[in-house]
Amino acid sequence: MSRIAHTDYLRLLEPWVKPFREFCYTPPARRDLLCYGTGYNGWGMQTHQKAFAALAVMAADPQTDSSRTGVEGAELLDMALRMLRFTLESHLEGGYHCEDGTSWGHTWISVLGVERMMHGVEAIGEHLTPEDRELLRRVLVSECDWLMDHYEVEGHPLNGSGRNKPESNLWNGCMLHRAAALYPDAPRAQEYKEKGSRFLVNSISVASDVLSTAVLDGKPVSEWFVGDNFLEESYALNHHGYLNVGYMVICLSNAAMLHFSLKRLGVTPPEALYHHVRELWDTVKPMLFPDGRLIRIGGDTRVRYCYCQDYLLPSLMLAADLFADEDCPGLEAGWLGQVQAEMAANGDGSYLSARCADLIRVSPLYYTRLESDRAVSLSYGAYWRRLFDGLPAGRQEEGDRPVVPCAWSDAYHGACLVKGERRIASWTWRAAEGPQGLCLPADGSDLAEWRYNLAGRIQGTGAYNYYQTLSHDHHTFDGGFVTWGKTLACSEELLAEQQSRDELAVTQAAFAALPDDRTVVSLQYAKTVNRSYIASVRGLLLQVPNDVFNGSRRAYRYGEAEAVLEGAGSAGKQLIDTESCWLNVDERIGVVQAYGVGPLVLNRPGRRQIGIKHRHQSDTLGMLYADEICSPLWETLRAVPPDTVLVDTGFMVLAGCSTEETRELAREGGSTAVPITAMVAEIEAPAGSEEVPDNALRAVAVKGADGHCYLLAANFGGEPAYGAVARLPDTAELRELATGQEIEQRGGVFTLELAPGEARLFLAAASRA
Repeated sequence: MSRIAHTDYLRLLEPWVKPFREFCYTPPARRDLLCYGTGYNGWGMQTHQKAFAALAVMAADPQTDSSRTGVEGAELLDMALRMLRFTLESHLEGGYHCEDGTSWGHTWISVLGVERMMHGVEAIGEHLTPEDRELLRRVLVSECDWLMDHYEVEGHPLNGSGRNKPESNLWNGCMLHRAAALYPDAPRAQEYKEKGSRFLVNSISVASDVLSTAVLDGKPVSEWFVGDNFLEESYALNHHGYLNVGYMVICLSNAAMLHFSLKRLGVTPPEALYHHVRELWDTVKPMLFPDGRLIRIGGDTRVRYCYCQDYLLPSLMLAADLFADEDCPGLEAGWLGQVQAEMAANGDGSYLSARCADLIRVSPLYYTRLESDRAVSLSYGAYWRRLFDGLPAGRQEEGDRPVVPCAWSDAYHGACLVKGERRIASWTWRAAEGPQGLCLPADGSDLAEWRYNLAGRIQGTGAYNYYQTLSHDHHTFDGGFVTWGKTLACSEELLAEQQSRDELAVTQAAFAALPDDRTVVSLQYAKTVNRSYIASVRGLLLQVPNDVFNGSRRAYRYGEAEAVLEGAGSAGKQLIDTESCWLNVDERIGVVQAYGVGPLVLNRPGRRQIGIKHRHQSDTLGMLYADEICSPLWETLRAVPPDTVLVDTGFMVLAGCSTEETRELAREGGSTAVPITAMVAEIEAPAGSEEVPDNALRAVAVKGADGHCYLLAANFGGEPAYGAVARLPDTAELRELATGQEIEQRGGVFTLELAPGEARLFLAAASRA
């Protein structure tokens, strides 16, 4: 990879000045002020503050090209100063107000925007007047005093308590230490440091900290400890109610902001700032594609590849500086390439105007917030890489470093991740819009979509449809995992009075990543609970993004046919019946169906359908286009009796697989249903078994890339069962991968013991090893 420089960031900031100005506003009563976006309190102020910082960094950089910004340097500086003054004057300490008539400040989140903008203040610091400096001091001290007197440090690992506050503890602790460093003569400066360290220790905190004797800032961690916010061992973060990889990054980004500010000042950072930062970075790094995009195995409730993705940039620079991580500059460069590609597609200097065209009309506040997130994240690179010559810039030689195989799991979220040289596979039950799984080439970031992916989706007549997780479990083994669980498909926000929620169907899934670095196998089963009106059913549901990041063009091959399809921007909805049990995407992903009610269907939505998770707009306000590979698929309203099976399918997905490989696997029976006879019995007493009339056992045999045969079996019934499996040619025994248990063939049958809902994955062996 080539070396990265601060000008790489600057070149992506300069064209943004023109669309930025379209959202600027000068208050008639204060012509000396300038605001960006709505100018309202809350996120409106934070949006403004981030835009100010980006403008300030450009104004202070002698290499900013005015022919690209369309603004001379003096005017750019004037605009930045007027924006800073709007921030300060609209605070409770100032003499003006926000454009909604309120004054901002004194909340748990009010210093976040300040933290994110302070490098901009540093950049133009020499141009501040004595009045600017005095009001800045009053604002920061006022915020710190409020944190001291009115806001307590809290922590809890699960978001349901309302006390899971890792990122806010971090930015509030950073502000207290920042103010103490900037104003050591402030009357409460020492108090700021004390409580600041308490906030920081209780940010990336885990349960064992309560006993830790490690000394940070003069005290054992156990004395600082209030509560854990991350889950022990896995360092998973349950935030906003799901496994939130994005907010793991947000924590790192806020640590970066104080780290580099104190480095500029020559002030020794508080030791608490780096509490568990290394452990969190080591967790986050495997959750990155080689091009710097996040592998959000728990999904995302917001616009794809925005916000948390943007704040990965300061996190990468922190890891490069703090841990001398040689991979970080390449990850930075990879993400800058994605930003540049989308800007080129927009054609107007903006970052998101094409993908978020509908969002602009619905919420200018939300749109400008996202634009300013990208701008400010780029400004960190433009400023820090100019300021700190010693910040690693990458290696001169071309070529990416090889993928380092890794595995990770978390019991609470039912999350598993395995990453090899060829494949990334994951599954998460407690996800943003889940459950959801992935099976992608190791470099396949443009193929990733999270929402119910590979889990199917059932929707009713309500405006808000979701899955409620009822149970889940998993086993891991070297190179793979197997997971199983049960969810309830629900529909809310129904139009009729006295109809609050429909419980549509119980859905079950088994999902296994084989230890072959190529294959995942899945079984899906869904049955209605009551008589329900079902609006749509999607089984399998492999979503293939087809938008700006891949040039809005995908090649699909199936049977004897080929279809090269335009994505975002193409007109009209389209359903393509492939009449095939196999399909290949771009010579990179294969799908082979083992059983089901019909062939694979390629659903073309005709609009960007992947958007934010919102009770009223999750399916109507889209910002990313994705094709959908389904089986079955129906989208006409049906009244369905209780106990009706809606989905009953088994399939394999192959990462890094060519069309020819996919076709041959399908032809040679590389993914086939295996008859399995269910027996009801107490687990301890197989002799008393009786045959089950309604057989809810399913099994498939698949051929792995390693040449071995594997069997995935699941019990989708409500009782413990024994399953009699026959027709496994050349198989003398089955060996369970998770436990090592060996099952021998007796009388031509393998007898499998399965608890309700349980799935087990076996290696079919010709003889005892």
